[in-house]
Amino acid sequence: MDPEDSEGEGDPAERETAPAGELPTEDDDAAESESELLTEVPEILPVSGTLAIVSSEGAHPGFGESAWSTGGSAEPEEEHEGAELTPGRVLVATDSGPLVEIDPALVGAEALSGDRFEGTLTLDATAQAAVEAEISESGPVAVEDAIEAATQAEAGAGPVAGVVGSALPNADVAAAPAKKSHGVDLIFFTGGGNPSDASLKKLVADTSIYWNGQSNGAISGMPLSAQKRKAPTGNSRTLRCDARYTDNLWTQGARAFGKNPDSYLKSGRHLVVVVDDDCGALSGNVAGWGTIGSLHSGGLVWIDTGVRDGGDVSLTTGLLAHEIGHNLGLGHGNSRICTGNVTDAQMRNGRPVSPCWDDEYGDVYNVMGKGSSFGGSKPVALAISQKHQLGIAPAGSVRTVQASGGRSQTFTLQPGGGNSGLRGLKVESPTGGTFYVEYRNRTGQDAGFYTVPGASYYYYGLNYHQERGVRVLKPFAQGYGASAAKASTVIPIWDTVSGTKGRFQTMRAGTNSTPWYNTARVSVVSVGSTAVVRVDFTPFIDVPYAHKFGKEINWMSSAKLSTGINAGGSLRKYDPKSNVTREAMAAFLYRLEAPKNYQAPKKSPFTDVPTSHKFYKEIAWMYTSGLSTGIKTAGGRTYAPKSSVTREAMAAFIYRLEGSRYAGAKTSPFADMKPGQKFYKEVTWMYSSGLSTGINKNGKRIYNPKGKVTREAMAAFIYRLKH
Repeated sequence: MDPEDSEGEGDPAERETAPAGELPTEDDDAAESESELLTEVPEILPVSGTLAIVSSEGAHPGFGESAWSTGGSAEPEEEHEGAELTPGRVLVATDSGPLVEIDPALVGAEALSGDRFEGTLTLDATAQAAVEAEISESGPVAVEDAIEAATQAEAGAGPVAGVVGSALPNADVAAAPAKKSHGVDLIFFTGGGNPSDASLKKLVADTSIYWNGQSNGAISGMPLSAQKRKAPTGNSRTLRCDARYTDNLWTQGARAFGKNPDSYLKSGRHLVVVVDDDCGALSGNVAGWGTIGSLHSGGLVWIDTGVRDGGDVSLTTGLLAHEIGHNLGLGHGNSRICTGNVTDAQMRNGRPVSPCWDDEYGDVYNVMGKGSSFGGSKPVALAISQKHQLGIAPAGSVRTVQASGGRSQTFTLQPGGGNSGLRGLKVESPTGGTFYVEYRNRTGQDAGFYTVPGASYYYYGLNYHQERGVRVLKPFAQGYGASAAKASTVIPIWDTVSGTKGRFQTMRAGTNSTPWYNTARVSVVSVGSTAVVRVDFTPFIDVPYAHKFGKEINWMSSAKLSTGINAGGSLRKYDPKSNVTREAMAAFLYRLEAPKNYQAPKKSPFTDVPTSHKFYKEIAWMYTSGLSTGIKTAGGRTYAPKSSVTREAMAAFIYRLEGSRYAGAKTSPFADMKPGQKFYKEVTWMYSSGLSTGINKNGKRIYNPKGKVTREAMAAFIYRLKH
């Protein structure tokens, strides 16, 4: 590799510290001491090893006060939609040592860091020439040196061409132990700024304290096992900053500690590569990279402490904690942004559909989002949604809320920055999916969260915020594989504070949130040292608040016109798309209009409705009140209780119920209804009274008299009748 702007070897002095009692064991540190030597250029080299999947990253949010304001626009700017990220990468930590970037398509969407990759590299002419030059200069070379020469011949070009192979699920990984110490090897590559060893040691110590607390002790500590500083081979600012060379730095860093990169992917250890360059455009404004792992897998990290803009190194504690979070299996903390008055949308392939998108890092109260920039040596807490997904939320800190617990349920939430009590709700809905609720108020771990002094609200990124408030978060899988990165996004609400209307991530008392197509609604009762919230479910588990006829169907329940259908346990469903049966129609209308003291006749007026029928009283009332004369048959008058109600029959029922004397329209409002036709006056009365506008078909209004009436349409007709 020959990056531009070479700076030579920089400071040749190499310093190492290994805290007493934390020295790596011989087994941990021993790199392969023997390797096959190549005397001729091979056509194929082995590229087998452990997968290391690196998260996608965007521009780092930055530090300090300049990003905050009490101004801002409530409308998202177009250029923010789908903000460009520096894409993640798939690396193979080869058995022989070097990291090799491969095409993600080789491993598929289900691959995880730690999975085994079996593959080969076919050397093209350029790669063969590079290996031949290495042999000519140095004599017989080891396989790992040949791989490096071959892959670096076209360094910076992305995935190495010529690699073929496939991923094998890692069957050797056992369930993560409840607690584990995560050792850290830190190497600082010189050439940029010059933070002291002591400041870098404290950076790791503060990050250790952070993750010990946020994991509820599952990470018992992150001791600094070894620390070095040196100039990387081929040193230049491009080498240290450009994401295309990160794999090279990780390989060099691992070797500095006598290891291969593979040593850090399944051992619970972390290799942290630090530069201090304020890389800016060279890194795509990215300040950190981390491989995506699992709770106790370990991983590889690169950070640029130069983004502290001359401040203390401790300002980047959140940055290191964020990248370690990726090693633990966490994705980003985002914020949902939508055009218009929409605040949420359906998820598809890990992304919200139009008109919404997720602002990467948009969650300011989350170390996996913009919150990584705040708090100095004490970054803000991890969102409860990601704690719970990762399995590190303390027992009793999150409660699952379902409709079976009652239509309306009230809870008192402790602040998410604290370390005791109920701090989150996991609300489960049969429609719209699961979401979490938490309360943040700038206490505990969040004490260093930045706010605008004296302001009742402030603007950051694409959202407004308040110092305290209830938050709704949706969990989702980000990156490669269903569980590779446990991410979350804040669902804001539209609110007006001090005369300013905008999207607020924090909810104050008196506001509510209903995520997309959900049967659950969260209302904030009060906020202070704690928050009181109420979760209200719709009466029917298959009718979300946003249903087209949700208002009408929910009114059917509150007006006691429909009790719905048993959905198991105490739950009820409405089955809105099903056709209304004639017996259900009788029940609806009976509850709507029948006298309370109605006594059904002892003898049934219909041959197919015995007096023991479930809806005998209601059906008999339909006859005695003149709403239905039934159906004449050779065997007598029948009612056909299980038959579906047609739209013309429904018009007749309601016309009679209202006692209408309407004679029918002179000119039919419907293309398929003509004067003199059966039920013509009843159907045209439905139009004139505003109960039905008909159906648009090929530009013409029709009524479809023989069509069946759905339960949702019935709710709409009856609601309009009474309102």
